[in-house]
Amino acid sequence: MERKAKFVFGMFFIAALVLTSWGEQAQAQPKISDPAIDIIVSMGPGGATDLSTRVMGSHLSKIWGVPINVINKPGGTPFRPNWRC
Repeated sequence: MERKAKFVFGMFFIAALVLTSWGEQAQAQPKISDPAIDIIVSMGPGGATDLSTRVMGSHLSKIWGVPINVINKPGGTPFRPNWRC
């Protein structure tokens, strides 16, 4: 009886592998029309947070080849600055 149970389990396992691998393969996503990235800083311009974000953005822009915009929205909380995205 145990041998039959192992056989049935094995057949179900093989069938599951075959059925899940039978579908189409994933395709690359199309390029977006506006590849610019916006980083929202919740502090005022000229502060340490703003300057460090701009330095990081310029380095990432060179690496990724995508323009990065730093947007200042002062008066917000630093814990959740992107709630208006």
